[in-house]
Amino acid sequence: MFKKYMGVSDEDLVLRIKKGDFDAETEMFERYKKLAEIIARSIYRDFKSQTYLELEDCVNCALLSVSRATRKFDQKSKFKTYWSIVARNDVMKLIKDSSEGYRYGFNNTTIPLSDDEMMYFASPNDEYEDETIEILIRNLHHHYPGISKKDLMIMKKYLYGFSSYEIADQYHLSYTTVHKKVNAMKIKIAKLLLHS
Repeated sequence: MFKKYMGVSDEDLVLRIKKGDFDAETEMFERYKKLAEIIARSIYRDFKSQTYLELEDCVNCALLSVSRATRKFDQKSKFKTYWSIVARNDVMKLIKDSSEGYRYGFNNTTIPLSDDEMMYFASPNDEYEDETIEILIRNLHHHYPGISKKDLMIMKKYLYGFSSYEIADQYHLSYTTVHKKVNAMKIKIAKLLLHS
C-alpha cells in the first residue's frame, strides 16, 4: 500500500483513478484483495460441485471487478457497498457461464474455439480494460523477453477472463501446465507493478 494514500477514502481514490492515477488503482486493488477472496470463497463454497472453476478463478473475477466498479461508480453510495454488489454479480455470472461453458458437437465432444473466436467472445466492452491488458502484456514481454509468444497468449486469454481449464482445452495442454504458466506470469506482473 502506498503511504501517500493513507487516510484517503475509497471514493476519493475512485476520482483519482478516473483521472488516470495508476498508483491509486494499485492501491484500490490492494485494499480489496482480501475482501475479494472472502466474497469469492462464500459464493464458490455453494457452487463448487456445479462448475469446473477453481476458487482462484472466482477470486480473480471478484478482484477484477474492482476495476469495472471503479469506472461505473457514480458517488451516490459508498464504493465498498457498490463494489461488493458488482463483485458478487460478476462471480455468480462467471460460475453460471462456466456451467454452460462448453459447446458440444453431435457426438457430445467439446469443440474448442479458435484463437480469434476466443478473443472475440472475450473482448471487453470497455476500451480501457482492453488497453490495460495490452499494456500489461507488452510490459511483460519487454521486461521478460524469454517468455514465449504462446505463453503471452495464454496470459492474455487469462486476463480476458478465460479459466485455466478453457485455455488448457484450447491449447491441448494439461490444466496443471496452464495453471503453472499463469501463476509464474502473475508473479512477474506483480513484480513489474511493485517496481513501477
